[in-house]
Amino acid sequence: MNSAMGRQHRLRRWATAILVAASAAATAGCSDDGDSLKAESDPAIDVKIDSKAPPTGTQCTNFVPDDSRGQLTYRKYIDVRNAGADTGNTAPLCLSWTATKANSQFKLNVISGATKDDAACPGKMAALKIGGSLKLEVEYKGNESGDTEPLTVTFTANDPKKPSLKFCFGLATLGVIPVLQPSEYTFVNTTAANPATQCFKLLNSGTSALSFQGASFDPDNGQYELVKVPNSSDAIPPKGDAGNPDGSKFLEICVRYKPDNTKDNEDVSLVVETNAKPPQVSAKISAKTEAEAVFQVDCSNATGKVAFVFADAAKKTSTCKVSNAGPPPLVLKGVEVQAIYAADKEAVAAAFSAKLVDIGGSPQSTMAIASGKSASLVVTYTAPATGNPPAAQLVVTTSSAGAPSANLFIPIEAGGCSAPQAPQFGPAPDLWMQAKVGGESTGTIFVGNQSCAPLQLVNACIAQASYPGKDPCSAPSKNHSLAKGFTPVPVAPYSTAAVEVVFKPADANTLTKNDLLHVFYCTGSWSSGQCNGGQVVSRSLALTGSVAIETSPKPPTVALSVVDDPSKLALNTPVKLAMVIKDGGSFADKTFYYRWVVAKRPEGSTTWIPEGEQTSDQTPSIKVLPDMPGDYVVVGQAQGYDETNSTFAWSPQASVSFTVKGP
Repeated sequence: MNSAMGRQHRLRRWATAILVAASAAATAGCSDDGDSLKAESDPAIDVKIDSKAPPTGTQCTNFVPDDSRGQLTYRKYIDVRNAGADTGNTAPLCLSWTATKANSQFKLNVISGATKDDAACPGKMAALKIGGSLKLEVEYKGNESGDTEPLTVTFTANDPKKPSLKFCFGLATLGVIPVLQPSEYTFVNTTAANPATQCFKLLNSGTSALSFQGASFDPDNGQYELVKVPNSSDAIPPKGDAGNPDGSKFLEICVRYKPDNTKDNEDVSLVVETNAKPPQVSAKISAKTEAEAVFQVDCSNATGKVAFVFADAAKKTSTCKVSNAGPPPLVLKGVEVQAIYAADKEAVAAAFSAKLVDIGGSPQSTMAIASGKSASLVVTYTAPATGNPPAAQLVVTTSSAGAPSANLFIPIEAGGCSAPQAPQFGPAPDLWMQAKVGGESTGTIFVGNQSCAPLQLVNACIAQASYPGKDPCSAPSKNHSLAKGFTPVPVAPYSTAAVEVVFKPADANTLTKNDLLHVFYCTGSWSSGQCNGGQVVSRSLALTGSVAIETSPKPPTVALSVVDDPSKLALNTPVKLAMVIKDGGSFADKTFYYRWVVAKRPEGSTTWIPEGEQTSDQTPSIKVLPDMPGDYVVVGQAQGYDETNSTFAWSPQASVSFTVKGP
């Protein structure tokens, strides 16, 4: 009896000590007191967020706001441990927790340790023995809800009458952050008889309104002229504001380059002044008139990729050789392995490394390869201890005289394929069409599966861009539709699918009709009509229809061709394609912008123009890298732009085909 009473007394004393300590140390996250909670007796609570002590005072653990519309997921981890000393006290730490639901972008998940023991911890959600831990995950996916409230996680211990521990997770306040796109541009082979214009987009990636305050060149140069600038009062609201719900609003600054006989042909910077701190954001502008280098890429394996899919599990490196077929030097720099998804950045850094090496095997940061010479891109791979390797690609910056700097993307294939990546869209960033009321026009969106796992497209629909709900297919557009409806379709590894869109304006009340194409896909494996090991999520693409009236500009028409000798096309050798304006429409002798997308490729080919590279500004040519023998189809469009009255129109899509023979 005395022994039992002694045990009860020790249990009461332990519980009281724990909660007295909780009262004195409820400081982490959004609470007001001290550091981690520790009992005066043997048991103690130790709390870590991402393996670090939680913030103190009223500070939250913040996520950087994301604008990928839920395509990327970010996570932070809470680890609550019973850190008491093992001195014979076997009483568990009893915990329960709740989370606010005010922000739809946050979700709380249990990872491990939620073991209940109603005998020892009645009504509590976890009973932690000394040394045991509870692990929770705070998941953040950005959406267009505009929610700003933090997620607060509240823990209560053995005595619910005592103060609880609170931790909050919020979104960082970024203020005004101007972004100028592109950040670099080179006018290629421009002449005084044929001047060229390039427009730069000023976007706001911050959380406060951005206002335009001026633009200039540094240094001054008479060959460059500002032909379009915003008004000094023009502003860009932050993403989520009614005036910029999806963060895509931008202001445009257009620069015309007309070379003359003076020697002031040095590079300049377009400097844009805003209300940010610091106020300036700039883009580098240059001009070149020399010939381009011709290069070849050979990864020396059947996949045509940086590959680590071999029976020999000990293989640690994969090498791709880049050769310069001349005539001018080819410069390689900035070699790195990039994550396909931002959330995988740390995992990619742990799994891959890359270096540029010369013919003698010595690492180099930058190399100028003379005609007939080569360099190697060496990738090292360390397989993760568990799970599949993160999706990644090898990226190297290339440049030569007469051509702007460009990124060469070489896919990496490593490990197995249990889940697909998010589908890639083309054209990007959106699809423009023009039609009269009562008439219609059609365009095609190409969906690329850039993974070695099958991709199941579950559904697709077109909804009003302003629809605020969670079921966009319940609010179909009145102006855009799918030409043939939609039937669920699997997209084989490294294959493409096509979604045909019809623009048929219902009225002319507004001359521009904005809608969103939503494509739903399974992130896991699809079988028996179910998404297994994943969930059905969506990607969206902007659709813009222009209602044609008497004063509307007439769109241009284009034709595509293969510049290189079709009989000499070879694997792993870039194929140059060109686009010409057949009919300038309302834009004869005006500025044209060009857009490209891979529409068809052989089975197993990863040849694809990344979404960020599909718009090639004013360059009427592009190079694609065929990695498998067979037939390829590339689709192109041109936008005519008249800077004098800020009118523009996109041409209908046109295509070109070419065939690459096997080795």
